[in-house]
Amino acid sequence: MACGKAEMSPTEEPPADGDASAVVSGKPPKKSFLFALGAIVLVGLGAGFAGTFLIKVQQLVQAVAFGTVPNFTMDFFDEVMQASPQRRFLSLLACGLIGGVGWVLIHRKGSPLVSIKGLIAKEGNNMPFFTTLCHDLLQTATVAMGSPLGKEVAPRELSCAITGLWLKRTSFFKDERMRKIFFACAAGGGLAAIYNAPLGGTLFVLESLLLSFGAVEAGFAAITCGIAVAVTHLALGDVVTYTVPSFGFDNATLIFSLVIAPVLALAVHMFERTKKSLPELDRTSPKMILVSTLCFAGIGLVSVVFPLVLGNGQIGNEASFVGALTGGQALGYFLGKWGVVLLATLAGAYGGNIQPSIMMGGMLSFAVAALWNLAGLPPVSVATAAFVGGAIYLGLAQKMPVTAAAFLLELTRCSVADMLPVCLCLGLAVLCYKRLGDTDFSARLHAKSVSMQTHAGKKRS
Repeated sequence: MACGKAEMSPTEEPPADGDASAVVSGKPPKKSFLFALGAIVLVGLGAGFAGTFLIKVQQLVQAVAFGTVPNFTMDFFDEVMQASPQRRFLSLLACGLIGGVGWVLIHRKGSPLVSIKGLIAKEGNNMPFFTTLCHDLLQTATVAMGSPLGKEVAPRELSCAITGLWLKRTSFFKDERMRKIFFACAAGGGLAAIYNAPLGGTLFVLESLLLSFGAVEAGFAAITCGIAVAVTHLALGDVVTYTVPSFGFDNATLIFSLVIAPVLALAVHMFERTKKSLPELDRTSPKMILVSTLCFAGIGLVSVVFPLVLGNGQIGNEASFVGALTGGQALGYFLGKWGVVLLATLAGAYGGNIQPSIMMGGMLSFAVAALWNLAGLPPVSVATAAFVGGAIYLGLAQKMPVTAAAFLLELTRCSVADMLPVCLCLGLAVLCYKRLGDTDFSARLHAKSVSMQTHAGKKRS
């Protein structure tokens, strides 16, 4: 019949209570739903543990690298600024040597590394736990010693590796959609835990990893990220990444947001083209040890003049978000961060791009705002400009514009009213970026549209 209650055919078996597919198709049996709910709670707990553990490791290594007391309370900004230029250079030199030796050994002796997107995309894929653990500890240690890459990939990967230890023994691992959801939630939980950002982690799962805003995906992602952040709260307290005053804005800021949008889109486009032009080196070759050491020695030399390029970019953002720089300094830090990220990539180092993207966008927007004010135009706040620029650059570079806006909101705890210039700039910047010919970004936007239409069609049927 075309309407009315659907009947089960005589040969069709009802879904078992532990059947993973029952959770995502129709109304699942009670036991199947509770089983899935209990499993996602375990994912959240594992993500919270991964984030807390790696934060502690990072704080310990930072103290040793920059010669401070490992009391787990000193800010990385203070550790870097208190260290002498010679100490910063030696820390980066050691970072290059340790990273070079470590990653050559991992590539030669360990199991093949599996990226998070590769884990989600390939059916039946899993992460090798011990190799992933060593890989993530090395990422965390190098960022703590001054590597200019982000710290967020390590907790995402470790969370997925922990989840994979037990998930492979359940029916969820055999159901491809559920396997993807669980691993994506694990990665999002690790991101949420490391940055105390449950909403940003949830949106990251939906917008960047699953390309879906379905009810099951959204519910599981929110539960995972909420639990992961709750675990870090119990261990570390409610730590705010950036303590800044409310930025505020006026009509001049809104106009500036529209002016800076194409500048940011062009900067992201040019950086990606520059990064793609780097030579592909054999990461299993012992020559990578020398390459890594030389590249990080170069980063160390840059840090003598521009100390805020060290680390993932958080200390640079701390300075720009409170307006504690000149326009010339901000431009220098933008170019310096651009260069050191390329050097670290050439060195074969691993790490994230979230905080480096925020720093590059923030510093560029800060410098343009300072020039705007010098030109006698209606004055704009350089701190607000840095906040807007950081959010937009992150959204374009990581192909997650909605997540980026929410993420900056959580990192700074600023007023939601500050989202108006961000949204204006974001809309125009996305269009400019697409116009520059970023086919990958266009494809991801199309995939999200198709996914949302599919879910809408299923609801109507």
